[in-house]
Amino acid sequence: MTAKWLKTTVLGVALISVAACSSKDSEDRYVARDVEVLYNLGQDNLKKKNYRFAA
Repeated sequence: MTAKWLKTTVLGVALISVAACSSKDSEDRYVARDVEVLYNLGQDNLKKKNYRFAA
């Protein structure tokens, strides 16, 4: 009985861990761009004081 309880607990913790790591946040999507475009976007965001997006 103890082994069954332990397996169930470990499985439950593993499932919760995996579920906690999943994200449906579409804000941080990867878009391939040229270096010049990335530099200009970074400069524009620095001028606008959007430091999060400038990085």
